[in-house]
Amino acid sequence: MLDDSDKQWIRTELKAELDSVLTHVLNEIGRRAEEQTARWESIDARLTLQAGLIQSGSRAITRLSRFAENSEAR
Repeated sequence: MLDDSDKQWIRTELKAELDSVLTHVLNEIGRRAEEQTARWESIDARLTLQAGLIQSGSRAITRLSRFAENSEAR
């Protein structure tokens, strides 16, 4: 059977190991969150660029359409 000092030693060792594992898990979560934030920022920049290109294309088509209508009227 285990006496009280053995039980206390087991508790202390178990707590130390759990603290170590918890610290590692929290650090890993932090690293993954930073990676995910970088990915979201990259996706946002790409979508902003694509939106600008799409919008400029639609403006060019509108200008061409107006030009064609004015040319026909002349």
